[in-house]
Amino acid sequence: MLQIPMYKPNISLLFSTLLVILWFVPFVSVADQSSGLKKDSTHRQSNSSLNIPKRLSRKFIREKLSFGSGIYFSQGKYSEDKDTEITSIPLRLKYSRDDLSLSAQLPYIYITGPASVITAGDGLESDFTVSQIERRRWGFGDLRLGAQYEFSGLNLAASRLYAGFNIKVPTASEDDNLSSGEFDYSLYSGGFWRSGRWIYHGRLGYQIMGQSDDTDYNNRWYTSLSTSYVLSKFHSVGVSYYTKQASSDQSEVIQNVSGSFSWRLPKGWRLNMSVGTGFSESSADFSGGIQITKSFVRKRRVSP
Repeated sequence: MLQIPMYKPNISLLFSTLLVILWFVPFVSVADQSSGLKKDSTHRQSNSSLNIPKRLSRKFIREKLSFGSGIYFSQGKYSEDKDTEITSIPLRLKYSRDDLSLSAQLPYIYITGPASVITAGDGLESDFTVSQIERRRWGFGDLRLGAQYEFSGLNLAASRLYAGFNIKVPTASEDDNLSSGEFDYSLYSGGFWRSGRWIYHGRLGYQIMGQSDDTDYNNRWYTSLSTSYVLSKFHSVGVSYYTKQASSDQSEVIQNVSGSFSWRLPKGWRLNMSVGTGFSESSADFSGGIQITKSFVRKRRVSP
């Protein structure tokens, strides 16, 4: 019988190619950045000459559409003797209007090792059960749909509060251990506060895990705390801590710390890089990733 060889993605080649592309993006955009600053200065002068009242200039409906992708990698033993390596390439779409934003994310996952994925979130959420079989598998992960509302009408100086929810749709293959195969629901709230160049952010959420005849997952609380420092108009660095209750009585609490660097590029492009480590058997020993996002913003005045 003719056997078709199994395709094995070259993760090193994919990662290197993405790094090369991202390396050349800033240099291609330097001229656009300087010309954009000149245009912005000219636009401000023209608005000043027209003497538009501030109360009218604030009456905009802001619409924002963004696309994002990148590559994330994690490695950990998860109570086993052998490492499990997971590479994820997320595809994300987000639409915002006024204080409401909607998002959808679908990752492509490649795994080597004995661990099984329960869920892959923003990049990778290190939350695993362990299989007795070490193998390679890949495919699209679970679809995540979300909505978030920001309470900007509270008129809080230099701070914002928000609330939202996420739904995990089990589109990934349960037979290949790429998903729990069940719907999960998450509710969360949080806020951020700015003081000078420092920005502080906190979030608290609760996840309702889907159950089946073969699973017995725990509903769990999770929280994240982070702070970032604005280096300039285009650059910022930050550090964050994330923890989540164990998904079962046999697993441990998830705990990890990560550092990040953000670079705002011209014409709505943004580059984010992160690297982190975990502090429990349910957390990845090492994780890191690169994400690039393109945003499209449209402004139009509200008719009288």
